[in-house]
Amino acid sequence: TGNTNVDNCVINVCRVLEVAQQTSIPVYRGAYDHILFIENRTQDPFHGSDGFGDIFEPTDLPDMTPYHPEEHGVTAMARIIKEHPGEISLLVVGSLTNVALAMRMYPEIIELIVSLTVMGGNFLGIGNITPSAEFNAFSDPEAVDIVLRGLKRPITIVPWEVCIAPRNTITWDWRRNVLGERQHPILTLLNPVEDVIFNEYEFSAIWECADCIATVSLLAPDEIIKSFEIIPAAIELHGQQTRGQFVVDRRLDRRDREPNAKIITEINTQNYKKALYWTIFDDVKVSLDEYLRP
Repeated sequence: TGNTNVDNCVINVCRVLEVAQQTSIPVYRGAYDHILFIENRTQDPFHGSDGFGDIFEPTDLPDMTPYHPEEHGVTAMARIIKEHPGEISLLVVGSLTNVALAMRMYPEIIELIVSLTVMGGNFLGIGNITPSAEFNAFSDPEAVDIVLRGLKRPITIVPWEVCIAPRNTITWDWRRNVLGERQHPILTLLNPVEDVIFNEYEFSAIWECADCIATVSLLAPDEIIKSFEIIPAAIELHGQQTRGQFVVDRRLDRRDREPNAKIITEINTQNYKKALYWTIFDDVKVSLDEYLRP
């Protein structure tokens, strides 16, 4: 959705659904802001002010029929979970604000979801929005705290360190000149968006598509995830230098602290590449985990 405001997120999701010819998937707008008001909170228009590299005119809107303004995203999430108990796996590639609000407003849903996978946080103290914090976690640490404390099973965390070198070795050159050369409507949409990012922030040879890694880790965990830790984790809420940093407890004597996080520490890069191809092979009729199996 592009590190942007919620209205732009709605437009961007509808634009992707239009290109993917999946406009039957409903879209709901979530919270406008985070749980606490933090003055002078860091803003990061990394993907342009509209989250899509500012390549579209404000009047150039996609098909907005998937958007349902009559129902808030938090209530829609809770309703869908309650309508399908034991069937819903949540994937969060932004801040955890809406999930935290849903857990506070409808605590019964905690027992009804299958799993929660989150792109966010860190496990080695490496940050991107601050020296010590990853953007999504830093955007709403209080929401992360609510979710880490409230969920009754370990949350799968795709931390920032897995998305950068040396754990991620996929280069911008491969993204632009190998994957990007394929003919597919999704790439026709995303290539110019990512070109803007590359040209603006040409400081890393690695293509750090964190949300992609989180998505394929959910869809095919056995084939994508090489190693992980199941461990107690918390988030720093008050540190002057470390607000938003994850704190993992690796002490041998952890007393009664139950593990609440499954933190991915390494991925299968070759299978990750294959998974990206899978997304643009329209003639492939099998699930991702089937596609990746030897």
